[in-house]
Formats: sequence, C-alpha cells, structure tokens
Amino acid sequence: MTIIQAIILGTVQGLTEFLPISSSAHLNLFPWLLKWQEMPESFDVALHIGTLLAIIVYFFKDWIRLIAGGYKQVVKKEKTTNKSYTVTELIPITKYSNIKAIAYINNIEKESNLEEITTKNDLIEYSWEEIAEIAKAISNDTSITDDTETATVTVNGVQKTLNVGDRTKLDGKTVRILGFNHNELVEPTTAYGSSTATGKAGISFEYLDY
Repeated sequence: MTIIQAIILGTVQGLTEFLPISSSAHLNLFPWLLKWQEMPESFDVALHIGTLLAIIVYFFKDWIRLIAGGYKQVVKKEKTTNKSYTVTELIPITKYSNIKAIAYINNIEKESNLEEITTKNDLIEYSWEEIAEIAKAISNDTSITDDTETATVTVNGVQKTLNVGDRTKLDGKTVRILGFNHNELVEPTTAYGSSTATGKAGISFEYLDY
C-alpha cells in the first residue's frame, strides 16, 4: 500500500465514521473500485484507533466535564437544578445550618443539597420621612428597574440602600418592600412634588399583617 492510498483511505475513514453507515464498508469499497490490492487488517485497525484518539483529543474537555459531573452525582450525590426556593419565617441575623429544600416531582421525593446561611437584618432603619426621600430618588433613577433587588441612591449627599423584602411598620402593621419603580404614578407631581424620570412609584410595599 502506497502513502497516497493510505492518505485517501484515512480521509474516507474520517469522513464516514460518523455517518449512520459502516465506515469499514467504504474502506473495502474504495480499493475494489480503484483496483487496489486488498487493505491489510492491521491498517483497518490502525485507522479505527486513530479515529478513537482523534475523538478523545477533540472532546477532551467534554470528557472531563462528564466524568466530573458523574462523580458528583453518583459518588457525592450532588445535583444541580435551575429551581430557586424562598425560605420564610427565619429570624434576622441568625445562622442556620442544614437548610434543605424537598420537592415532589411525579410523586418522587427529591432533596436539595444541604446549605448553611446567615440571615441579614431586614428591618428598615430609616424613618418614613427618609423612606419618602429615598423613594423619590429611586423614581428619578432610570437604572433601577422593577426587577432590581437592591436599590442604592444618594440623598442629601448620603448613600442609602434598600432591598426587596426589607420590612418596617406602618400604622402598627408590618409592611415589606415588594419592588422598585414598579407601579405607574397617576399623579407624579402630587406624590413627589414634581414629575420624576421614571414616572413610577420608587418603592412599592405590601402588607404582611391584615
């Protein structure tokens, strides 16, 4: 077998290996059509070994990722999902261990990994007068949208921050921040004394006590 014949047969092997037909058949067909001598079995084996090595090298990163993922799921029993869960009724500024979410999918119980968290203080430290000023500043900030979780604005030269979920008292009842720049203001000049950049309520609250 000449070098040219080997190159041609190697090209045929590379092009036909991933087709839903036998590449070995092509390797036998081409020499027959071109009146070449019969291909040695050792060369056929060498071509397939070369194909295997090429696949291993080309998909090396994918193999590593698959092996690592299999190890985590089978050996360490770790799994990942796109689901997110909200844990309620936790005490502020408290460390919790062994937080676990349990879901039922097709009547089969699925448990999340154990997590350790420390809750933050979600009580608003500002007075209602300060909250009103912050709300106006948020309403004038177009970078703060209705899906913003944390809003930081400057009021009278001081940076002030509020988060979705922060709580305070209003008329003796607990209210919680629902979102920022969420609701359209019917009369912005009445709410804030002048129109704002977004024309929306800077802060939206919801009652927790009824």
